[in-house]
Amino acid sequence: MASSVPEWIDRDFCERLVERIQEGSELISWVAEPLAVSGDNYSSILYRVSLRTSTNTFSLVVKSLPQGSMMREYMLSDGIFSKEVELYQKVFPAMYSFYVDHGGNISYFCPQSYPSPISDTVVLQDLQPLGYTLRSRQEQFNMDHSAFAMKTLALFHGLSVGLHSRNSKLVECYKENIYTTRKKEVMRDYTNLMLMDLASEVETWIGFERFGNKIRDYSKTVLDTWINIYEQVDGFFLVLNHGDFWTSNMLFRYSDSGKIEDLKLIDFQYSKYAPAVLDILYLLYSSVQESVRKECIDELLGEYLAVLRETLDIVGCSERLPSLKRLKKEMRDKMDLVAMVALTILPAMVANEEEMANFGTLADEASSLGGVQNPIQKSIKGNRFRQILPSILIDLERDGIL
Repeated sequence: MASSVPEWIDRDFCERLVERIQEGSELISWVAEPLAVSGDNYSSILYRVSLRTSTNTFSLVVKSLPQGSMMREYMLSDGIFSKEVELYQKVFPAMYSFYVDHGGNISYFCPQSYPSPISDTVVLQDLQPLGYTLRSRQEQFNMDHSAFAMKTLALFHGLSVGLHSRNSKLVECYKENIYTTRKKEVMRDYTNLMLMDLASEVETWIGFERFGNKIRDYSKTVLDTWINIYEQVDGFFLVLNHGDFWTSNMLFRYSDSGKIEDLKLIDFQYSKYAPAVLDILYLLYSSVQESVRKECIDELLGEYLAVLRETLDIVGCSERLPSLKRLKKEMRDKMDLVAMVALTILPAMVANEEEMANFGTLADEASSLGGVQNPIQKSIKGNRFRQILPSILIDLERDGIL
């Protein structure tokens, strides 16, 4: 076994896993290896576990807590891993069954989940052998990929509305997010440091010098503003959000000719019952090419609404369908989410290997260096981020956010 695979992924773990997946089978052999490089996953660590049994072979992805003390404690204290396990094991099957019971026929929108032998781990079907692949984090979506993502998101949102109509408590219980009043003090130092460093960087960009002070001014009330994104939801079209809907949480499968055949969603740790437009804005400003976002927005929203309408019709909730006009208004009302994504998360999303942030070991590094450290200090100087951010800053200025 490679030294980077934890000791708890051993033969005993694999044998207990086999018992849960295929009762009566005997484990013959197993192999485990790290699945992602440092920087690709900030709130978890992934391993591929290949099992050969007396009756079959399985390739699985095992997701565990991050190594860094701050992120590990954060994930444990908020029950984020247990929440994701519950979503995979209880909520998503209920969403799917409700849809099928009403005559719907769809492929599952996420990988199959299996019961884990130990707590605080998620065990999923490995989609790679089935032809699913991740796209480059730095390569933003063209129209085809953007439209497919929008349609898959609409299906997911619509299924959650259907389940909500049957069992509202099962959906509404997911109300926590990274920015809440309860976590305000924890987030303050890191958020302020990231924005101050970004302001200093942006004001060196020719033609964008004014945004340095705009970002500094915005930082004065930013935590209350970002908390309100999630806590002020009256009057909005509410769904179970994915919560982190960007390139690296989608796996595409293509035909031999390169046509998109299917899309699976992964990483639901930050799912929340909240306005649907939060997922839409997150996608548009983290993962969609600027030209597509600006020139094809009505077409993309039309694709979303068409699938949403079909899904809501099937589950008997057509009266909840929002209009295009309402959807656009709600997007304008929640543009502060774009600032949150662009100013604190996007640098890490589009960083290359040398620029990658490492949120997973954040507290350990801060302690060794004698104070709070900016996890995106390298990322904000990245070339790709420098290419993408300017047009977003213009949008935020236009809409009165900055």
